[in-house]
Amino acid sequence: MDRAVIDYFFKQAELGNWEKFKISDAVKKLNLDEIEFKKKIPNKEVFLQKYNEFVDKEVLEEIDDDDVKNSQKDEVLQELLMIKLEKISPYKYAIANLFNYSITQPKLIILGIKNNKKSIRRFINKISKNKSSYKDKILTKLVLGIWLLALNRWLYEEDNEASFAIIDKSIKKIKKNTSFL
Repeated sequence: MDRAVIDYFFKQAELGNWEKFKISDAVKKLNLDEIEFKKKIPNKEVFLQKYNEFVDKEVLEEIDDDDVKNSQKDEVLQELLMIKLEKISPYKYAIANLFNYSITQPKLIILGIKNNKKSIRRFINKISKNKSSYKDKILTKLVLGIWLLALNRWLYEEDNEASFAIIDKSIKKIKKNTSFL
């Protein structure tokens, strides 16, 4: 995904223009081929989905398979979540505006939850040997809850300490009280 496209879309969200701006605005501003661009990103919802996939790919590339083999699963999962917060940090104000905008847009709320669940699933697949076990499905839901709590906290803090603490404490509780990690 092109960084200029990401920057443009999130600048519009940061300025409070998410509802108003159109894909054609981005195409014109960035001098892109409209037909080709709309094949890849036909609407703003697809942009959010593709951005989420793009960030997840970057996050997963930060931890190689040797790290996964030589570390505890809970530590790797915790690290993946923290890296994701760091990766999305440049767009914090835009994401906060999208959160606020989504309050009146149920479709956007559902899209956000689906995208975040897919992220958590990707991260759990990175650390898990049994890709479809019932434990991993339950773990996905637990970690999704942790992620949403941490993300909400992250939106309203200057640094990442409180959100990192939520992730750390919650993952430790899962490890202590279940056999999922």
